[in-house]
Parts: sequence; structure tokens; C-alpha cells
Amino acid sequence: MPSIAGGSLQSKEALRRENMQLKSQLIHAHAKLQQQDYILAQNARLQGILSTTKPEQFDLNLAQVIGTDTNLLRQIVVLNKGEQDGVQVGQTVIDEDGVLGQIINVYPNTSVCC
Repeated sequence: MPSIAGGSLQSKEALRRENMQLKSQLIHAHAKLQQQDYILAQNARLQGILSTTKPEQFDLNLAQVIGTDTNLLRQIVVLNKGEQDGVQVGQTVIDEDGVLGQIINVYPNTSVCC
């Protein structure tokens, strides 16, 4: 009889360890799933942006930020591209994180985005 009780105790401990390991795997799988959901949502958003622009109208114009507004309540960015570079009011401005804003003012060599 003592060996049966010892075996039962070992079985419970093994099941407890396995349960903890499975819970840990579940947490990691859930975190990966959340990351994938975020990536899918971001991809869908970017596809939506691209699909609203006809291919013949899509024109990429790379610019650098040359200034920002000192007012922390507004997010104004000055770019080093302007009317001479084909920039127009209403154009979308994107960066590596996605949509940054929209052109609100255009000058000969610069433009303003918010």
C-alpha cells in the first residue's frame, strides 16, 4: 500500500508541473496571437489607405522633417518638400509607424503637416 500512495503523490506532482507548464505555454501563445492580431489590423489599415489611391495617382515623395511646432498641444511638422516638389494640400503623410497626418499648408520649398 505505501507504494500506491507514493505513486499517487508523484502523479499529482507531475500533473501539477505539467499544468503549470501548459499554463505558461498558453500565456505565450496568447501573447503571440495578440501580436498577430495587431499586425493584421495594421496591415488592413494600410491596405485601406493604399486602395483609396488609384495606382496612377500614387506618387511617393520622400521628405525630411525640418521643424516642429513648440506648442505641445498641436502636432505640427514642417517638411523640406513643397509646391516645387509636387506637394499639395490634403496629401497624406506617412512615416515608418503609419499615417502621420495630412498636408495643411504648402509653400514653394516646404510644407506643413498636422
